[in-house]
Amino acid sequence: MPDQSIQLKETVMRRVRFIYYMRMIFNPVVIEGTLFVGFATVLYFTVSIGDIIINTSNQQALFGYFSYLGQAFFHTRHIVQAATVFMAIGAVLVLKRASNNFKIFNMIKNPMQFFRPA
Repeated sequence: MPDQSIQLKETVMRRVRFIYYMRMIFNPVVIEGTLFVGFATVLYFTVSIGDIIINTSNQQALFGYFSYLGQAFFHTRHIVQAATVFMAIGAVLVLKRASNNFKIFNMIKNPMQFFRPA
């Protein structure tokens, strides 16, 4: 009888651990972070960041700066374009998630929740 109880506990705990690790792996923050790091790695190995910094520092006007970035984006490889777009989307998602954690942003979204009686 005690062996069956221990075996049942081990079976249940194995399932609980499996569900816990699956929730950790498929956590949206982990997925977004992994994709962001992956695309950053692609950009790191395909783009010369030093040249971009040197060339952008040579632009005097704001229009010249954005014109240079636009020309650089449209005249590069498709993998770099895709990685840049996906990193921008990832940055927006991370900022959106971070804004939900700060009280000031929540106060702007729903100001009446802070004036309710306790």
